[in-house]
Amino acid sequence: MARDYPLLIGASGWFHSGWAADYYPEDLPSDWRLSYYANEFPVVLVTAEEWRLPEADATQWCEASEASFRFVVEISANTAEEAQSQLHRAAAFGDRCVGILLRTRVNSDVATLISLLESVEAFSPLCVDFGNENPAGNVLQTLRSRQISCCWHGEGEPEWLMLGSFGVARIITNDVNPRQIRYWVET
Repeated sequence: MARDYPLLIGASGWFHSGWAADYYPEDLPSDWRLSYYANEFPVVLVTAEEWRLPEADATQWCEASEASFRFVVEISANTAEEAQSQLHRAAAFGDRCVGILLRTRVNSDVATLISLLESVEAFSPLCVDFGNENPAGNVLQTLRSRQISCCWHGEGEPEWLMLGSFGVARIITNDVNPRQIRYWVET
């Protein structure tokens, strides 16, 4: 199946302390890091953990980046109520939000998953992240029927990425900086 869609390369957040030494210039103020990051990358995943930081401010983040820069917003929820209470995070970005990464442990209960999906799927393109757990066959069938992708973590074949129009590959490593990751993907 041929696909025609953009590939956006970015990182999960820009607040990594390890990047201060080998990615960001030494004299760069911490509140300028997103602007610096956005000069090299077109998108960033704003994790659920980053929303807990005192400086979490979507309006400020949008102002600190070019209008073409995009955000993927992570929502961490196991119920529709939890998801709904977090959707304001994505709404704050307006059309700069390119998609939602729904992180959940609901990987075998289809009824709960459907309720959860229905609470967020109309808002923005959606990709589901089950972490290190593989979803049950009936859950995959549900996602396939709704054309919603599963997050790929860099192991095995990425066939779950191709279930829907929006997918996220999340490769977790502490040993490299963003330029190295970008080089790997582009290569």
